[in-house]
Amino acid sequence: MDKAQGPEAAETVQTTSVPAVDLPRLVRLTSDHGYSVSRDHHNLYDMAQSESVVCFVDYHDCRDVACTLVRRNSYGTETEIGARGLTYIAGMSREEFVIQCRRYNVEFIPPNTPAHPPQVG
Repeated sequence: MDKAQGPEAAETVQTTSVPAVDLPRLVRLTSDHGYSVSRDHHNLYDMAQSESVVCFVDYHDCRDVACTLVRRNSYGTETEIGARGLTYIAGMSREEFVIQCRRYNVEFIPPNTPAHPPQVG
């Protein structure tokens, strides 16, 4: 990997096959542009059963962008949050999922939430 050049090089890494992604800046930009985030993990669990939801997860010393995924197999249904093949959270029940969401400081963008709500009046 080559270090990116420029004023934000400390936060950005460039690989040969994937363009540079500045995850800390990307997470900041969600609130900078008016997106609301939620920590209603029970609601996140319910939504995850029918759709993939964009999430932000604390992992070691960084904050990552991830999404929900549901796996159904002979053992039951497992609700996960992960990114790029890495699973951060996996719960076989709503309670397990919610406990892990709290542990990893999960926030999510509720689907169909406008970035800038229309001004009334």
